[in-house]
Amino acid sequence: MQTRRRRLIRSGLLLAAAVIGIAFFVLWRTPSSDYLFVPGGLRAVGPLVTVPNDTNRSGQTGKGIYMVDVYVKRATLLQKLFPGSDATVVPGQALNPAGVSDQQQHAMDQLDMSQSQRAATVVALKALGYDVPVSENGALVDLVVPNSPADKARLKPGDVIVEVNGTHIASPDDLHNTLTSVTPGSSVRLVVHRPAGLKTVVVGTEPSTQDPKRAMIGVVVEPAETFKPPVDIKINAGGVVGPSAGLAFALDIFNELGKTDLVHGRKIVATGELDLNGGVHDIGGIKQKAISARQAHADLFLVPSDQAPEARKYAGSVEVEPVSSFDEALRDLGGQPAAA
Repeated sequence: MQTRRRRLIRSGLLLAAAVIGIAFFVLWRTPSSDYLFVPGGLRAVGPLVTVPNDTNRSGQTGKGIYMVDVYVKRATLLQKLFPGSDATVVPGQALNPAGVSDQQQHAMDQLDMSQSQRAATVVALKALGYDVPVSENGALVDLVVPNSPADKARLKPGDVIVEVNGTHIASPDDLHNTLTSVTPGSSVRLVVHRPAGLKTVVVGTEPSTQDPKRAMIGVVVEPAETFKPPVDIKINAGGVVGPSAGLAFALDIFNELGKTDLVHGRKIVATGELDLNGGVHDIGGIKQKAISARQAHADLFLVPSDQAPEARKYAGSVEVEPVSSFDEALRDLGGQPAAA
């Protein structure tokens, strides 16, 4: 009797273990709708930036200015429940708003990286005393709303709308104002600028969700700012996307072209989205970036001002310096912008 009972208990335990194992496997293999941010490590900026007569101030091996990556991947159901101490679960709606697909989000991130390089070039050259006139020349498509008329017409992030029904578009305001005279449901003829040249695209319209009398094509746009840099600067992001390397790129350009050594034998990590006026803005994954700076034994970590308290929680002994502008970052590193 006892032997039979032991067998039943053993069989029950084996069955429970099998069920738990299967459930674990299913949770491990099944993707959720959310994403996981994990530390991605540091990357030296100097080798990615090419300027004329490079002064090569990157310093010794392991020193210089670094950007920091965050690895973003779709979280499995198991990772959503148990992400790990270094990871953060980000709701899918927060990362890919309005039903934007992973592919569309990646295209937006690539555009953000391109824009960050442009901002870094303008801001660094202005800080060095160069005259860099910037002008608006169209409405740059940042996001195409899924299933909108623009999506059906295959507009994409990076397109620059320069004409609507024969009217020149110099700015996002021009685009919005031109669409006010369009009856929702009718089509408009756009001229868009792409790397291959100008292309005419016929796009339908639909009523705005906020104002049914107003036509919309389904894009989010920003100014298409153009400039011709007085110095030939090339940046190879090495496959990294997103806007957060802008500050690091600008600091390295200034360091390589200027007369002041910003590094002084230190490992300096910098993160922050940079605008054309030199403002430094918040970025995603500050926890993971602080962890990477700590693990790499950085000497200094420059972060957007509002995110410094969060960065300090995970940076360990690394000195965290909050900055709200490029000029402020320069002063913190012992540099000085050129006099206006």
